[in-house]
Amino acid sequence: MIQSTAPSKSVIAFLALIKFLIPFLLIHPSFELQRDEYLYYQQGLHFDFGYLENPPLLS
Repeated sequence: MIQSTAPSKSVIAFLALIKFLIPFLLIHPSFELQRDEYLYYQQGLHFDFGYLENPPLLS
């Protein structure tokens, strides 16, 4: 009988958490948002069916 060698869910959750936390820990606080990031941030605050620059409901 073949036994499953799949990693447990806790290991996968831990690796996913590390993957998402490392960029926040390594980026220096003096770096600010870039122009495109501000655009997506503002579009996310004001939902609309679409903008000239982006397809509908993308941001």
